[in-house]
Amino acid sequence: MLDDCSLIAFLATTDSARARAFYEGVLGLTFVSDDEFAVSMTSRGSSCGCRRFAN
Repeated sequence: MLDDCSLIAFLATTDSARARAFYEGVLGLTFVSDDEFAVSMTSRGSSCGCRRFAN
């Protein structure tokens, strides 16, 4: 049913550098952008946004 749909995931992080290292280095997602709000990644047409939150 959802085979032809793209996934858009939103995650929370308090350490964006560590999150980027994990998602890019370990899971193999492709880095898209890094701004004051989030680190964005993509993989096979699906997007992942790691939203920054304070401790």
